[in-house]
Order: sequence, then C-alpha cells, then structure tokens
Amino acid sequence: MDIRIKGEMDGIDTAEVIRNRFGIPVIFSTAYLDHERIERAKITMPFGYVLKPIQERDLKVTIQMALYVAKVDVERKKTEEALKENRELLRTTLESTTDGILVVDQKGDVLHKNSRFAEMWRIPESILDSGDDNTLIEFILSQLKDPNAFLTKVKHLYEISDENFDTLEFIDGRYFDRLSRPLMRNDAVAGRVWSFRDITERKQAEETLRKSEGKYRSVVNNANETIYVIQDGVIEYSNPKTSELTEYTEEELNNRPISELIHAGDLQTVLSRHQQRQNGELFIDIYSHRIITKSGKVKWVEIKPIAINWENNPAVLVFASDITKRKQVEDKLKESEKRFYDLVFCSADWIWEVDKDGKFTYVSEKVEDILGYRPDEVIGKTSYDLMPKEEAARIESIFKKISSEKKTIVDAENWNLTKDGKAVCLLTNGVPIFDDEGNYLGYRGVDKDITAFKNTEKVT
Repeated sequence: MDIRIKGEMDGIDTAEVIRNRFGIPVIFSTAYLDHERIERAKITMPFGYVLKPIQERDLKVTIQMALYVAKVDVERKKTEEALKENRELLRTTLESTTDGILVVDQKGDVLHKNSRFAEMWRIPESILDSGDDNTLIEFILSQLKDPNAFLTKVKHLYEISDENFDTLEFIDGRYFDRLSRPLMRNDAVAGRVWSFRDITERKQAEETLRKSEGKYRSVVNNANETIYVIQDGVIEYSNPKTSELTEYTEEELNNRPISELIHAGDLQTVLSRHQQRQNGELFIDIYSHRIITKSGKVKWVEIKPIAINWENNPAVLVFASDITKRKQVEDKLKESEKRFYDLVFCSADWIWEVDKDGKFTYVSEKVEDILGYRPDEVIGKTSYDLMPKEEAARIESIFKKISSEKKTIVDAENWNLTKDGKAVCLLTNGVPIFDDEGNYLGYRGVDKDITAFKNTEKVT
C-alpha cells in the first residue's frame, strides 16, 4: 500500500480501514521516511515497511514475513477467543453449582470464589469488596465450633497433594461437608480447590431419626409384614416376621448374604434390580421372586424395595409378603386354562359362550371348519344371525323360554347357513353361566355338526 495515494484518504487511513474491517495484512511502500508518517503508520499495525525504490528481493522477504505474522496473529486470536470462551464456561459452571467454591494458591491467597460460597458463609459485602483475605479468613473462623481444628487441617492439606473430605460444625448449628482437591498446574500443586455443601437439613433429619429409632424399631418389630434392610449385598436388619418367613433366627440372618436366600433361577434378576436401585435407576418397584428357606422349602415372595440411607450409607429397605399360596392357586388356574384350551383345540365340536342377550363372546376356532367363519367374524353376532329366517324365529322362541328359566340346553337341533350359503345342521348343548354372586351372565355350550347324520335320515 503506497502511503501517498489520491483521494480524501491517504494510504495510512486506507490501511487502517482495511485492517479494522477485514483483518488483511498491509505492507506500506513510500519514498518518504519522516518521523510523523512512521508514527501514524504504527497506529495501523502494518506488517512491513518498504522504501522506494522497491527491490524485488526486499519486497519478497517482507511479503513472506507479513503472511507468516498474519497467520500467527489469526491463530493467536483464535486461541484467545477459545480461552475467553472456556473462562466464561468455567465461570458460568461455578456460579450455577449449588456448592460453595473457593480456590486459593499455595500462599493461601484467594484466586476465585463463587457467589454461592459468599452466600453460604454469609460474608458481608464490605469484606468481599475489601479484597482482604486475612479479614475473610477471620470471619470464616469466627463461625466455626472448632476453628483451631479447621486451621490445622488446612495447613496439613497444603503439605500434601491428596484429596480430603470432612464435615464442619458451626456455632449456630449448621453443618457443611467440605471437599478439598489439589489445584494442579504443569504437574505441580499450585493451590487447592475447596468445595462446601450445606448438609444441615440432612443432619437434623438424621438426629431426629436417631432419637426416634427406638420407637420406630418397636413398630417394625411388631409389624405384620416381613421387613429387612440390605446393604452391600448382606442383611443388616430383619424383623421377627423375616425369621418366620425364612426359618432363620435373627442372629443367623444378620450379615447373611441375601443371595443365599434367593432361588438360583431368580438370583440374577434380583441382584440386577438391586444394583440398579442403588445406582438410582429404580427407586420403587414391586415384583415377585422365589426364596429358599432354611429347611430347603421354596416360597414365593412379593417385595417392595425402597432405596434408603442406613447409617450414612446407601441401602435398600424391603417389605416382603409371602404369596406362595396365591402362586399355587395361579399355577393351578393356568394349568386348568391350558387344559381347557387344549381340549377346545383338539375337539371336533364348536365350543362357544354367549352373553345374556345371546351374543357370542367366545367361539373356538372349529367354527371355521363347520361354518366357514373366522372366530372374529362371529363374535358379537347371535346364533340367529347364522340361521335361515324361519329357523331363526323358531330357535329364538325356544331359547328365550329356556334362558328365562335358566335351564340347560339339551340336544337342540338347529339349521345354520355356512359362509358360502350351505345348510348345516347342528346339535346344541349348553349350560347357564353365573358369577360368584349368582348373577346370570349367559350360556356356555358346544355345537356338533350332525349334517351327515340328518342327510342319512332323509335317505332312509
């Protein structure tokens, strides 16, 4: 860029506009080298200055240097921007946490503290604005029940690079958890990061629970439900009902691995659920599994586990009920249902159920072999819908009389039409259905195809 150019702006003014708007490197060329022009040119931060007459070698070297410096400058700006962004992200993170954060160097001087720290320690604005670290420390110590122990611990931690966790007790009854980690720079300890968490409410709850433990233990021991606590895979507490269920004494159950009581076929599922619950993935879940008693009996239990804190460590409180008899009834019911459906499937006859209005609520698959209809095509219809008009009127009159008296249907012959219009004669037998309170629900029965027999009768 020639310093002397025509127009309202000279080369120096033009270079400044180019640099501010586009960030393009500029090299000045001029035959004049007076002090005033050099000082003006410096303000625009040029990447070179070539005197006329211009030598090709000098110009080439100056351009190469200018391009290199420009590249370095761009990378520097990117680095500064990234650093600025990281600092802002760190600041936002520290300000958004619920913990009070204090960062100090090896000399004990405060490098950073978030607003939550000042809020938790109730530090006045005057002390924060003063920047006096000694006054800040004195104010902190004045609130603690044992300030000397606090200082001793701090001095000890500055001599080592370990993490440390403890609890601070305040004069006014508050409690803070304190976590300290070394601040590392270039693999060397450059200070410490202190994190404080207010646990006053938790401490108060624990104290209340401790005072009332005797009362609650009495309630649990006399409860009519099996109750026990699992921690780290072993039984830490069990009430008398647990002994009644498992046949083990309270002493035998204490510290016994819960896995020893669980049926091998259910062990993996139970342990997996237990781990998920302790990890916070499941909080309350009701399910059933088998246990093995001391005498080797297999029992079914339904459990309701709840994640709790037991003596300051994660644990699971379990409420269990013996459902062995219920399971036996369910198994017999399933077996009975399976036997019924096996018979239905193997039967050559059509088995059905109708409601009190005569509409089919269930039909076996054999209906398709006999009438050509799929079961879903028959559900919701009445038997009269499948009969010729005159036959439907005759059967409806008969069925109304039988159903009004809740009588059994015995060998009732009736003619039906298949899906493609063929006549089929069925022999119907059925019984009325009642609920547990004796209310009439409908009929259940079976239809047998006797068309071939009826056709033989006609021939003879």
